[in-house]
Amino acid sequence: KTAAQERANIAEQRAARLERGYAVTDPRISRDLVITRAYCAGAEKTAAIKLDALLDGFRRAASSDAEDARAQIEQQWVTANAIAARALDALRRMQEESPIPLPERITGEHVMTPEEADRWHRDAQLIVNADAMERARIAAQVDGEEPKRRGRPRKTAE
Repeated sequence: KTAAQERANIAEQRAARLERGYAVTDPRISRDLVITRAYCAGAEKTAAIKLDALLDGFRRAASSDAEDARAQIEQQWVTANAIAARALDALRRMQEESPIPLPERITGEHVMTPEEADRWHRDAQLIVNADAMERARIAAQVDGEEPKRRGRPRKTAE
């Protein structure tokens, strides 16, 4: 129950941050849609980062002579499959429960209008920067380093 409550709290905090960071956009686009798209873009980036990290770990284990390399390879593969299965199950459920017909797979036309795409491209650098920070944090954790914090490094007493 505690872990579920923590996840719910984190989701609420993310939604609150999105609402605070809501930028003025085309008045034809609702505030809720902008927030939903920002949340979904973040979720997509997070999933991509985690899957890329799994693939990197898999490749390292595949080229390793370590005793537990086989176990590492199997764990990475099982985890990637579990993520894919959950994603496919979520897609199936969304199609079944949707009040509108949803396509089997998406194309660019399902994502956003050209005007929205122009706006999104202006904001893309923020997404790229957040993506780079998350990748660096994961790489530091994998290498056993202390993750870097946001902002300027602290001065050390010398």
